Amino acid sequence: MDFPVVTIRDFVNVQKALLEDLGVKKLHAVVGASMGSLQAIEWAAAYPDWVERMVSVIGAGSLDAWTIMGLEQWAKAIKLDPNWNGGDYYDGDAPLEGVTMAQAIITHGAMHPQYINQAVPKQETLPEKGMQSVTNELPAVEWLYGASRARAPLADANHILYLVRANQLFVAGHQKTLEDGLKNISAKTLFLPSSNDLLLMPYMAENTAEQLREMGKEVQYEEINGPWGHLNGLFSIQQKAELLSEFLTTE
Repeated sequence: MDFPVVTIRDFVNVQKALLEDLGVKKLHAVVGASMGSLQAIEWAAAYPDWVERMVSVIGAGSLDAWTIMGLEQWAKAIKLDPNWNGGDYYDGDAPLEGVTMAQAIITHGAMHPQYINQAVPKQETLPEKGMQSVTNELPAVEWLYGASRARAPLADANHILYLVRANQLFVAGHQKTLEDGLKNISAKTLFLPSSNDLLLMPYMAENTAEQLREMGKEVQYEEINGPWGHLNGLFSIQQKAELLSEFLTTE
């Protein structure tokens, strides 16, 4: 945990350094979904001379208090696992219970009830296991935590904590206010939030688009529909194929 806190700007700076090493000096478009959308708009704000087009899918220009609180639940789940040991667990047992809890919270927040209620096993009235003890998991909980436990060994707890903090600190342009951070953007911008996103709610993308519009910037905004919530940005993005094609090919 003595590694310094990293930001979305740091991610972009690393990407820029790689591109410069490859001899790239201009980007036709920067496109990203979720945390990738934060990087996309940060590219446009930090290096406007590089970026001609920016597409933010299921994203935001900055995170508000509600979202910051929600993300902190992911981190707290890990920190409360005794095996986390203040981040010094590499010579001992990994905090897999904390990672399991974090990934379960992430999955629950990233999906909309419309999908979950269709996918999860139906709970019988007064299930026997649930009546026997409050420590027994109910079918919906088994579905969620079973999948999370299976994935937990593939993730590193501290890695999750650093990504959480990078997202929590995000303001496009790395300025004191979002308005200041957006001023340098010269790229054409397209915002594609999910209409029923419970993780990065669409009002944040809408607010960012509106601020850019008020500055006289070239902005397009459309919402993605579907049953997936935040994950509409992955599973329902096809419905915006024609819009994306036009945005990427027209001057």
